[in-house]
This record gives sequence, C-alpha cells and structure tokens, in this order.
Amino acid sequence: MGLDNAGKTTLLYRWLLDEVITTIPTIGFNVETVKHPKGFAFTMWDVGGCDKIRPLYRHYFQNTQFVLFVHDCTDNERFNEQLDLLKMSMLEDELRDVPTLIVLNKQDLMIPEEREAGIAKIKKEYEKLAASCGRRAPIKILEGEGSGFSATGTENPKIVLEEMAKILTDTNGATPAKKKAVVESQAPGVEQSDAELAKAKTMVEADNMSAKDFWRAFEDGSLTPWDHYHHLKSGFFVLVEAFEKGQGVLDAAETFINHLERLRTGNPERFRNTTHRTMTIFWLAQLQVAAANYTQGLGSAKVLQRADFKDVLLQNPELTNARLWENYYSKGLLFTPEAKEHWRLPDVKAMPSVTTTASHQPTQKNGSSPPLAAAIDSDRLIRFGFTVIQTLMASKSRRGVVVKTALAALQMWTIRERAVNTRSQPKVPPRMGGSSRLPPL
Repeated sequence: MGLDNAGKTTLLYRWLLDEVITTIPTIGFNVETVKHPKGFAFTMWDVGGCDKIRPLYRHYFQNTQFVLFVHDCTDNERFNEQLDLLKMSMLEDELRDVPTLIVLNKQDLMIPEEREAGIAKIKKEYEKLAASCGRRAPIKILEGEGSGFSATGTENPKIVLEEMAKILTDTNGATPAKKKAVVESQAPGVEQSDAELAKAKTMVEADNMSAKDFWRAFEDGSLTPWDHYHHLKSGFFVLVEAFEKGQGVLDAAETFINHLERLRTGNPERFRNTTHRTMTIFWLAQLQVAAANYTQGLGSAKVLQRADFKDVLLQNPELTNARLWENYYSKGLLFTPEAKEHWRLPDVKAMPSVTTTASHQPTQKNGSSPPLAAAIDSDRLIRFGFTVIQTLMASKSRRGVVVKTALAALQMWTIRERAVNTRSQPKVPPRMGGSSRLPPL
C-alpha cells in the first residue's frame, strides 16, 4: 500500500523482471507472485493509491498475512496524508495481527545534505504512529544502506523481500495464529486434502446403516451419535427430498430447521444445539455444490438419491471439516443474533457456485467441454439478486440500506474474483500499466 506515485508498481516489477518499467497510475490492482529463495511464494496485491481507490482497501484486508507500505520520501506536501493512510489501515480489525514493513522509497531523489535529517524525521513520525496504534503485530521500518533505498536505483531491491521473510519466520514477527497460516500457505495443499479424505473414509466405513434405517432413526430421534457426520447426512437427505419436489436450498433449509427443532423439543439432552439459519443454509449450499460435482463427474444424467451420500462425501472430503465456514464467514458476523435468525451473506469470500450441467458449458474446438472449473457461472447475479430480496424481506430494512450493503458485498466479490479467476484475465504485459490489466466488469 501507499499513496499514488509512491513506487509500489515499480518495486513489484523490479522483483519480477529485474528492470525498471514505465508505469501509469494503477487503477484497481496488480496481482503477482514473487518467489523467494527461502521457500516463500509471496502473492502480492499492489493496490492503487489515488484517493478514489483508497476507500476500497478494506476489501483486500481479509486473509492478509503481511502489509508492505511504501512511503515516498520526496512527497513532503502529502507527508501527513501518507501517515494517515497507514494509521487508518493499521486500526482495522483484520490487520491488527498482521506484521507491517514500511519501506522508505525514493531516497536517491532527496537532497544529499538533507537526507539524513529528513529520514530521521520520517522514522520518528512512523515510530510514534506505531506506538499509538496499540497493535499486537510489529510495525518495522526499512531505510536501506548507504544512500538509502530506491525502487529504481537500489542494486538489490530484494532486500525488502528478505526483510519480509525474516519478519515472517521470526518468533516475534507474528502471532501464533498468523505464523500457522503462513506455514500452511507454503504447502501445496496435498497433505490437508489427504487428511480430509482419510477422515471421510473413516466416517463412511463406520456407517453401517442403510438409508432407510438412518432416516427412520432421524425421524424418531433415536439417532446416535449426533455429530458432524450425521448432521451432514441428514441435511443431504433433506436436500434430496427438496430436489425431488422441485424445491431449492432455501426450502430445504426451512424443512431441516423444522426437523431440528422437533428433535430438540423431544430430546433436549441429545439434541442440544439451537437452530442457526445462516449456518444451516451454509451447509446445505455446500452439500448442493458437492452433489453437483458428484453427478457432473459421472458424465451422465444421474438422478441424485439418498444412497449417494457416502460417494458424495468421499468425492468432496472437505465437508468433513466442521469449521469450513471460517473460509467464508468471520466470527463477528456468523455468531450474531441476526445471522442466527436470518440468512446473511458471507463476509470473507463468496459461497461456491453450482456450475449447473456440462451442457451449459461452451464447447471447445475438439468438440469436448472444458473443465468444470472453467465453466461460466451464468446465474451468479440472479442468485445474488434473490439473496438480496430475501435479506430485505427478513430484515425489514429500508431499501436504501439493503442496496448499499448489497452493492458493497458485490463489489468485494468482484474484486476478489478478478484476482483468483485468472482464466478470465487477458495476458497483458506489465508495461501496459495498472489500468490496462483489468478486464471489464
């Protein structure tokens, strides 16, 4: 982060191309992966610094593990503006545990005889800022050696990456939760998938009940134990029943909630959990996506049946993670009375989408369909619109408030989709500048 013209994009492409490129103001962001010899692969979000873009910064804060703030040492007129931008960001809840490195850039353009005093003043102000924020994570300053740091002139601009790696691996560089996230981000994800698959196999092998016997036990309240696996299975059964009636996830959620309330009323000691509407819809939506993946993977027009649950779980073992919701919701939203009583949109990232059927996918030149991951989610905005309508009806909020909230959510989803769905982004050389790298909305 940093103000416009601070040198963020120049520094990014010095790392990638080892040359100074001609840039234009970044409208939106650039996303690049920069590798480091110590095994790190930094995914860098270089966001534009003009005043109209800064209000959008909050959409980039979720799941951030490091903040690199570039200070323009030659921009004396906006010195306080640079300080204010960093302080505003440091006070955000999502960044309180995130280590931050301030890079004092463009020192080669300072008047030589005034540079030492000028850098001392800048460092003093940032040190005061760091002390006033009351953060748990550190804020450190990098000024470089000799004539100071410069994104265009420093022979080895990777000293910034080296300092980042040092902070991330330092025992005092991040809280235990953040350090754990950093380590996991370096792994290819295979170990976690293998563990989830092994867990799914264990669950399936331990389940000896037929579909008919399971449903009877669920209806009369004799089902034991009542754990995450049986929650998933009973939810899947309700979902299949809803599909057979031509209903959707929201209808299935109402039916499932009625079942859960009935079970809790009949045996409160065994069925202790109170109903939670957002959590219920979340898991049914996850099961819907898993079921779609399963049926599409068969390559035939198979009608989903209750007996398919075990196969669906084995093909989508991530469902065994009872805390899967953390990928989509913050605790601050999910565990509120509003989220318990009414369906609430996720605030971390968008829910996964059902890509309908292979017949909806564009055909390639060889006559085959592309992978499901590349399918066009043509119903995204329609589903979003229905969710907004449901929120309006449930909350009884004024239309303006609902529209404002919905637009903010759609804005966040769009920004993140642009970054992660690289298949839809044209391969534009970095010399084209920040604004040219963005596909149209």
